[in-house]
Amino acid sequence: MSVPEFPIHLAELNVKMLKSFVFTLPIEETGRDDVHIFVDYAVSENGNEAIYEAWAQFTDANIRAIVYDSVVPYKGDESTITDIICELNMSEKFHDTVQRFIEHFDR
Repeated sequence: MSVPEFPIHLAELNVKMLKSFVFTLPIEETGRDDVHIFVDYAVSENGNEAIYEAWAQFTDANIRAIVYDSVVPYKGDESTITDIICELNMSEKFHDTVQRFIEHFDR
């Protein structure tokens, strides 16, 4: 294996820590019991917001797709997780995108 022409110098990287959680969508929502939503979020530099992405994946699948992204106020991890789940629950875009994900990959 050769060394890249421009190697990555770890001291020069601006690494951000992500937090994450996962839940399974109810079968009543999707008609399936194997649709998992993975949420990754990071706290903004000013500490006031949580920027997040929600990904959908079937159990044991190798493919995951982003189905929603947004920003919510950051009020601590537990409150932020509740706020994210509430926002996803109320979002037509989230539900529509999950349904398109299922239709696309359920072949």
